[in-house]
Amino acid sequence: MTRKERFAEISKQLELTFPQAEYELHFQSPYQLLVAITLAARCTDQLVNELTPSFFLLYPTLQALSSASQEKLLPLIAPVTHAEAKAQYLIDAAKAVMERFNGKIPTNEIDLMKLPGIGRKSANALLAHAFGQPAIVVDTHVARVSQRLKIASSNTPDGIERELTHLIDRQRWIVESNRLTLLGRRICTYYAPQCNLCPVAKICQTPIEENHQLSLF
Repeated sequence: MTRKERFAEISKQLELTFPQAEYELHFQSPYQLLVAITLAARCTDQLVNELTPSFFLLYPTLQALSSASQEKLLPLIAPVTHAEAKAQYLIDAAKAVMERFNGKIPTNEIDLMKLPGIGRKSANALLAHAFGQPAIVVDTHVARVSQRLKIASSNTPDGIERELTHLIDRQRWIVESNRLTLLGRRICTYYAPQCNLCPVAKICQTPIEENHQLSLF
């Protein structure tokens, strides 16, 4: 069985397990998603979802955020990791959008990655979930399960993304990467993978005792 054929079987099982495969960060606009994604780096979506409603009450627009100070933002986002750096990223990104992109968040990867705090993964998440453009978001969960399932052999997120684009039809990039994220977040976790509950355990080619050795992400 080829790698692509194995992924097709994996995809069938994941669709049964995660039929909706919804993105778990809450947002109502590209601006809100930009903020949520920035806060979510090395942080749980659940925590970010708890913090953002209060954040958006005080800073409902990019223009409002561009005039904020780090000191004013910190109390709103204090529980997240690297809060000071993220506060500055948000302010600087808002200023960049206002000054360089006429107040509109870019809809292409190159310009998105020019914004402070936005790397390739975050840019892809914005393209996929704010603008509906086909993109594969290789977060730590997608990277981990891709290695464990041996559907990708690269040790870098960019390399894994390239490999997955060859396995997945373009129109399914968003939903399939969402399902891989949910598999890694809920079942194939870093510290305690629940192989006995895994819907693709029979397809997985990594013995459980080796899982931690392959968990580079």
